[in-house]
Amino acid sequence: MTSGTFPLLSLQLFMLVAVLVPAISYLLLRKELNTLGFDSHKKLKPPYSLFFTRLLIWLAVVIILSFVMWVFLGFFIFVNAHGGAKGNELVPPVPLFISTGIIAIMLGSGWLLHSFTKRRLRQSVLESASSLSA
Repeated sequence: MTSGTFPLLSLQLFMLVAVLVPAISYLLLRKELNTLGFDSHKKLKPPYSLFFTRLLIWLAVVIILSFVMWVFLGFFIFVNAHGGAKGNELVPPVPLFISTGIIAIMLGSGWLLHSFTKRRLRQSVLESASSLSA
């Protein structure tokens, strides 16, 4: 990877993760609803508030980490331009580690949000089912 393509590839990977993590999480949560027997209780409404809250928290995480990523890549481009780089040099390992770390933090926070939402989804469906049967 060269210093000319590194910022573009980092941003593309960042945007790919920012879009795919909530989509995959939503599909897995819908699968969890089906395994909990959500379709058998016709009076229950799907807990869309959980999905909406999760998306808002995910949006906050993406905004914060995108700011950090933009600042980092801006400094990277600025330092390379002042160093007289032509754009075909290899990227040093430290910027690669920082960029990979930011994306790993985003993946980890997406996994945490998914697991917390899954746990809360189970609780709400089971509470709703028990209140209907009582």
